[in-house]
Amino acid sequence: FCECGWEFTVSTKTVPSNLAYKCPQCGKENTTEQLSNPSGLVNLCGRTSIREVMSIIALSDVFAGPNSGLMVIAASLEIPTVGLFGAFNPKTRAKFYEKFIPVCGKVPCAPCGAHWTECEKGHPAPCMKAISPDEVYNAINKLLTLYPRQALGKLPIE
Repeated sequence: FCECGWEFTVSTKTVPSNLAYKCPQCGKENTTEQLSNPSGLVNLCGRTSIREVMSIIALSDVFAGPNSGLMVIAASLEIPTVGLFGAFNPKTRAKFYEKFIPVCGKVPCAPCGAHWTECEKGHPAPCMKAISPDEVYNAINKLLTLYPRQALGKLPIE
């Protein structure tokens, strides 16, 4: 679910596969050409509707992604959520979410309030590039420890 640059996405999605988790990657169809199918990654780019993505999120053990509609959906469904923030202060966007860990890109110009896709310093914005895969992995691991798998009846993504 992370749209912060392909190298970042692969690194982030590969780490949880070591924990025997599947990581669905959802996004625009043109993203599919960039996928080399790293271990544990399920490429659903361009193959899912918003309704299907919402179902995938509802069945997930954890969600990690940028401050977006999908992040709001995950947090609203009480799915343990790692929110990636750059241009906006997470205290103003996510203060009511439980089971939520914000990870912020620490650069001098952040938070600036400009959407990271519209940053004058490039795309992805430096604040999003400043988020390391290790930071995301540690937040995911913390949430999985605090809120272990509860879904005996959930079907895995195959």
